[in-house]
Amino acid sequence: MLTETLILFLITTLMINISPGPSVLFVTSVAMSDGIRAAMLAIVGMSLGIFVHVLAAASGLTALLATSETAFTVLKYVGGAYLVYLGVKLLTSSSDLGSKKKD
Repeated sequence: MLTETLILFLITTLMINISPGPSVLFVTSVAMSDGIRAAMLAIVGMSLGIFVHVLAAASGLTALLATSETAFTVLKYVGGAYLVYLGVKLLTSSSDLGSKKKD
């Protein structure tokens, strides 16, 4: 039974990964603005992110976060702080974001 469940889980994960959605729009816009190489890197990055998320869910981390309010709160604040850090870094960068080099 475990093998059948694992196979079904992997097939479902694959279907979710390849179904059209916001990721398709993101990859298409990256390909149009930055070229095929950047789009391929975006695909690899999104796939790795999905893999980590599935691995965390399969290892029980999701159940831990659902049952432990403290762990969820810590993760929420760390994630928020990281997003603030990225925003400040973007705002203080010296590069001109409006001038992208077309390939």
